[in-house]
Amino acid sequence: MKNTTDGAESPTTSGALLSSKASKRPAHCRNGRFGCVPLEWVPHLRGPRLAVFVVLCAYADLQGKCHPSIPTIALKAKMDRRDVQKALRALEDAQAIRTTERNDQTSVYQLLTRKEGAG
Repeated sequence: MKNTTDGAESPTTSGALLSSKASKRPAHCRNGRFGCVPLEWVPHLRGPRLAVFVVLCAYADLQGKCHPSIPTIALKAKMDRRDVQKALRALEDAQAIRTTERNDQTSVYQLLTRKEGAG
């Protein structure tokens, strides 16, 4: 299998997972069936946290922001809603995501790089 990136750049620390110069996602991420998971997090996440993180990555835009509902995350991760909520809190504690709550809407999740989370 040939690995192509179609001009996508590696994660940066500017608040976005892809630099503003990147015009499109890698080919395997553009068709809506796959999400691009920052590999720097994979060794540090296990079980429900990894499952939820992968779902968030699948919904994330080029800046690493997404806003799937808890029921949607639960359905895609094949988990109970309460377990999703626990995993989201654990991801925040691990500084893998930043959550912004919105009134009467789904929360916005910002995926962070390991450097951003530590900073």
